Amino acid sequence: MFFNKIILFLLFAITIPIIAEEISVVTSTPNLENLAREIGGNLVATYSFVKSYENPHFLEINPAYMLRAHSAQLFVETGL
Repeated sequence: MFFNKIILFLLFAITIPIIAEEISVVTSTPNLENLAREIGGNLVATYSFVKSYENPHFLEINPAYMLRAHSAQLFVETGL
């Protein structure tokens, strides 16, 4: 399932040069944010719910996360 998401993301990244504006990408972890930034370059604006110094298992939910996820054009996550 994870590899399906990566393939879908890579296929999406191929179409990025066609689009003129930045694509907003929200990720669940910083490593996925770095992956999105490396693939998209300056054509994506990334945001991660968890910062690199935080433990993702103890993330405190914030209502602003829902607004950020709702406005994102792409949401990348791991897990079940």
